[in-house]
Amino acid sequence: MALLLAACGGGGDGESPTVEGTREARTIRSVITRTDYPLAIYLPPASAGPREDLPVIDVLDGESWFETVVGLAESTRTRIIIVGIGTAGQRGRDFVPGNSFTPNGGGNAAYLNFIRQELIPYVQNNLGGHPEQSAQAQAWERDYAAAHRNLPVRLHVSYATQGNFRANEDYAAAIAQDNFADLDLVSRPFSGTHNSIVPHVLNDVLGFAFVR
Repeated sequence: MALLLAACGGGGDGESPTVEGTREARTIRSVITRTDYPLAIYLPPASAGPREDLPVIDVLDGESWFETVVGLAESTRTRIIIVGIGTAGQRGRDFVPGNSFTPNGGGNAAYLNFIRQELIPYVQNNLGGHPEQSAQAQAWERDYAAAHRNLPVRLHVSYATQGNFRANEDYAAAIAQDNFADLDLVSRPFSGTHNSIVPHVLNDVLGFAFVR
């Protein structure tokens, strides 16, 4: 399960690509955040194989970037399940730690728990996806590093050169310094703003995450 953190304002070009697979819309009720989230779902064609064997990509800001990821998956014939998570109007709460500038912020931990404890099991039980093909954004790297020397994952950290990119650089550097065995880490800056780079980042990430 790859979680694409396309967590920025704005969106794609609004055009729907030619669809080889199928789409459907659903809604999931989160007990943790007490919110109904709309889901836009893309399922690849039957030729992709059994759904329970497929990777899953969860796309934040789904109303903005779902179409972009579907278009990239189809143009590269990447056989994946794509789940676009709508913000349900709670972006300022769910994506933001508690701070003095965002009155409704502070819901980021609960939102991550919603994804891990509610959304991922829902997708696996109702749509498919292989639980061992998973890569989730984690806030507990320090705890993991204290207990493990091996991290058999592929991690792509990308960020815009315009804006507050130091935290992303520092995060990637901190992970690299732990010298995990079996970790394939790429930290890559993209020229532009956090909005403008997203299509380029997604294209790069799909090639990185699903190497043939």
